[in-house]
This record gives sequence, structure tokens and C-alpha cells, in this order.
Amino acid sequence: MLDAFVEAAVDRSADLGVAREKLSTVLGPPAVVDVAGVFATFQRMDRLADAAGLRADEVAAADLQPPVR
Repeated sequence: MLDAFVEAAVDRSADLGVAREKLSTVLGPPAVVDVAGVFATFQRMDRLADAAGLRADEVAAADLQPPVR
């Protein structure tokens, strides 16, 4: 249910309204506000990192590389 909401939000899908209603029915309207807030915060942080030139995928890939000796 949460994943359907987030996927619809990321894809800007027409299914967002349906996912929001399901989430609201099961968890209540305050939970929808909380989920949307967390989603928005992650989106904002990702955009800030991109604007600063930080690439999380490059950092993660570098962390997976064995050390050079």
C-alpha cells in the first residue's frame, strides 16, 4: 500500500488518487499527510544533492570497490 503510493507519486501516475484513497482508508488521513511529507523530504534531499553535484549512485559504487593497494 505504501509502495503503491510512492510509486504513483514518483511516476506522477494517474493512480496516485487511488493509492492515496486506499492509504487513507487503511491508515487514516493523518498517515497520508505523514507519508507525503516523508516522500517530499526525500525528493527534496535528492534534488539538493544533485544540485550540489553529489551523486549517491557514484558514492555507493565507490564504497563497493575494493581498496587499491
